[in-house]
Amino acid sequence: IGVVLDICSYIYVQKSSVLEPVLWKSPNPLPKLSGAYASNNCLTIGLRKIYYDTTNRSKAELHLPFMGPECIAFDESGDAYVSLNDGTVAAFTSSGDYVKRIFFTGGFLERNETNGLPADDNEEGKKFLLWCNSEAISKRLAWNTTGERQCGRPLGLRFRKTSSGPTLYILDAYHGLFALDLITLTASHLITPNTPMLAAARSDPRSLLPPKFFNDLDILSTAQGEVVVFSDSSYSFTRSENRIEVLDGAPRGRLFAFSLATQQLQVLLCGLHFPNGLQSFPSQRPQSEIIVAELSRFRVLKVNISSTRFSLDPAHSAENAYFHGTSTCDEFGYLHHALSAQRLDNTNNNTTTNASTDANTIDNSIIRNESEDNYRRFGVTVFMDSVPGIVDNIRWHNNSFYLALGGKSAQPFSLLWTAYQSIVLRDVIGKFVSMQLVEHLLIPYGLVLQVDENGRPQRSLHDPTGGNISWVSHADRHPITGELWLGSHSNAFIGILPQ
Repeated sequence: IGVVLDICSYIYVQKSSVLEPVLWKSPNPLPKLSGAYASNNCLTIGLRKIYYDTTNRSKAELHLPFMGPECIAFDESGDAYVSLNDGTVAAFTSSGDYVKRIFFTGGFLERNETNGLPADDNEEGKKFLLWCNSEAISKRLAWNTTGERQCGRPLGLRFRKTSSGPTLYILDAYHGLFALDLITLTASHLITPNTPMLAAARSDPRSLLPPKFFNDLDILSTAQGEVVVFSDSSYSFTRSENRIEVLDGAPRGRLFAFSLATQQLQVLLCGLHFPNGLQSFPSQRPQSEIIVAELSRFRVLKVNISSTRFSLDPAHSAENAYFHGTSTCDEFGYLHHALSAQRLDNTNNNTTTNASTDANTIDNSIIRNESEDNYRRFGVTVFMDSVPGIVDNIRWHNNSFYLALGGKSAQPFSLLWTAYQSIVLRDVIGKFVSMQLVEHLLIPYGLVLQVDENGRPQRSLHDPTGGNISWVSHADRHPITGELWLGSHSNAFIGILPQ
């Protein structure tokens, strides 16, 4: 036995790990699936699944099945646009019928097509698109960084009616922001990974690293004009390497703002733990606040992008000289201090929970109100804490936020929540478990949360077995029918749940 242990110890010490895990020192207790979070079968009954349909497809048309409908955006008439994992964006009718592909990142960058899709006589372009599609359907492309970068991977989508006509804004995980004119189907490239960025003086150098994982976006009508706010989940790892980033639990994420008027790109905040979906408050005018999911901390933050802590105005240079949104990007940097100050206030006011308290009974509005002074000081606060899963996209409909959860993390046990509190456990995983197997360590579960504008849970929709739908990445209600459309980074269908 001793010899075996010696051999195992030697192998453990000698073998390198792909992970550089960060310890989560003070996690909140795991929430219970009770109250508004109580388990149910809402996602197992009546869910309609939209697959690629070859019916009425012309023989000349490229047959392109779809996989990984990550994000969904609706236009004014209710037609839908969906980002797919073969590098394309597809159009669907209001009733869910597939229409056609309308944008292809890889073709736009590699072949200089107006919207990336190959012309009828472009055989090489067709071969390239078909290769991207077949690799995506086989799920090989998702693990091929070079191939996925070449094909592109659109993630966040937003529709806007602009002065030049209806426009779809597309955020590609590798290549940044595109604007697609939906009348002419002509695209323009607004932001690349190498777009020059502005940051406050004395910013942490890591805040100015090129984005590697563009994720989600929203467009705010601010006092200074239209501003695109988007998340970069990591400055170290790409989308195809996201399992490493998730397991590390490191503060490598950032929040950016891009002015459509001045075309200037600014880093607002760094030190985020896998920032993912984000959403503004549509009724706010002018708009200045967004909420953003911090996936590997099971929480949602609220950020005031007009805060002086994120300002480049020289008038605030003295106040922000050494302490602003990008001054420090590490685990105990600006974000940690901002939220720690609020936790201290909450502790003094006896509003925090203990291990025996259900996390979903926390009144987040009370916590936030009692930390309002700190929110004004720092420009960031906790909107929701102890979310019972990993939050992906967030969308707004009729005074409610809809949170798509890519997995469950709740009592009695969560492997990911446990792993974040153990360097050794993640070190073992990083040395001996393939990243392609990591996802199989998580139990499939379908989960969507509906919360009010103060972060209070109103309702949850579950598929407890994950047999009907799981790995939900997007949940949004149709603007006309009220049906709930569900996307996923790994499913081959779009889910539509009647109202």
